[in-house]
Amino acid sequence: MVLVQLFNTGMILLSKVSIGGGMFIFSLLAYRSFFGAVFILPFALVYERYSVPLSLYYYGLRDTTASYAVIFLNIIPLVTFMISLVLSILGTTTVIVGLYVFLSAKSKEVWQTYE
Repeated sequence: MVLVQLFNTGMILLSKVSIGGGMFIFSLLAYRSFFGAVFILPFALVYERYSVPLSLYYYGLRDTTASYAVIFLNIIPLVTFMISLVLSILGTTTVIVGLYVFLSAKSKEVWQTYE
């Protein structure tokens, strides 16, 4: 995460210097997108070769409007957080129930040996 922040800071500083030097803002955006795509493309081809979600996103985009697509794209972090919250509660409950079952089974063995 620190590395991402450093890259963002470097990009902002280089953008400020470029714009201050008279570079056209839209050409800066085009260059930024192009170099980002060129840098990410080899990694995407190797690691995301069999990925389905982006194609499913485009299939969904075909059947709805762009505004709904943007809304649902921005909801993804919220849904991820909610799923992690539910799974952490479920995991905690499972651990507590398992501990209770284990301790109650062990306590019966312990009490039986002392009788």
